[in-house]
Amino acid sequence: MEEGEGAGMTPEEFREVERRQHGVIAAAQSAIEAAREAAEACPVPERLRPATERDIVVGAILWYPRWAEDGYAPWSVVEEVLRPGDAFKAYAYQGARYGLDGAFVEVKDG
Repeated sequence: MEEGEGAGMTPEEFREVERRQHGVIAAAQSAIEAAREAAEACPVPERLRPATERDIVVGAILWYPRWAEDGYAPWSVVEEVLRPGDAFKAYAYQGARYGLDGAFVEVKDG
């Protein structure tokens, strides 16, 4: 919202701003969902090591090869740190809890 926008705004003007912004939100959600679907097809990296509590940091990507065997996306992202050393509740992603049990991180060169 621009500086001064909103001061003296009518309800009709508010509804127009709201309508436009909901359209922006819907477009962003659609783009995120399309990206997620594409990323879910990503194969499990070849070079992995078991994840440790030190790997449980916001933004980290954890790999679960067993999930791929069961037909699920093989990765998860740490959105919220809960109990970093816990086998089942180390972190949260999309409202669910995940842990170190079966978790790996990619080993990258360099």
